[in-house]
Amino acid sequence: MMQYIFIFMFMFSLVDAEYEPKKVTKEDLSNLRKIDAKLFYLANEKKSYKYDAVSSFIYNNLAYDLDFTRFKVVGSASARASLQDNENIYTNESNRLRAQVMLTYPFFDAKEANERKQKIVTLKQKIINDAQKYFKTKAKHDDLLLERLLILKIETRLKARKLQAVGSFDEWLKIIKELKKVNYDLSVSEIELSQAKQLLLSYVLQSKRGLLEKML
Repeated sequence: MMQYIFIFMFMFSLVDAEYEPKKVTKEDLSNLRKIDAKLFYLANEKKSYKYDAVSSFIYNNLAYDLDFTRFKVVGSASARASLQDNENIYTNESNRLRAQVMLTYPFFDAKEANERKQKIVTLKQKIINDAQKYFKTKAKHDDLLLERLLILKIETRLKARKLQAVGSFDEWLKIIKELKKVNYDLSVSEIELSQAKQLLLSYVLQSKRGLLEKML
């Protein structure tokens, strides 16, 4: 978590600071000196995402009854009527409102039980696939954040080389175009990540969404 905080803080500091196209500022030099080791650490680190824990949490906290094992209360009422003089009236004998309440329990034969098991397996696999899709999208998004940091670092160096006449404007312009592309990719990635996240949250009970969001 601290590494993501570092990335965001650094990115915001670069965005908020006024860009100096004609000089390398002290802040530029300071960022270059401090970030080298950190960038190598981030680029070299292998991240892991616990999609299996998320999948299990979702399955155990579904927003609907998957097991079909709850008792159901069924109420019914009926009345007997006789027809007399073209009017519906209740006779003394039939003027009885019959009501009954029954508890029903879903029993399954062998075929139904097998179909139910298959549905459960299918749902579990879908949850796993959706969780994997979310974390793949998250991994891509995290990688784009890191790529943007690397580009910003290279841009500062190329700007310094350009101003010292040891590098060309075309080299600097090329990295600017790369920065533009990665910013676009980040915007698309944010949308995809949000969609994948909302799908996972829709699976679980409202009371459990806060806990799931922390896991994501």
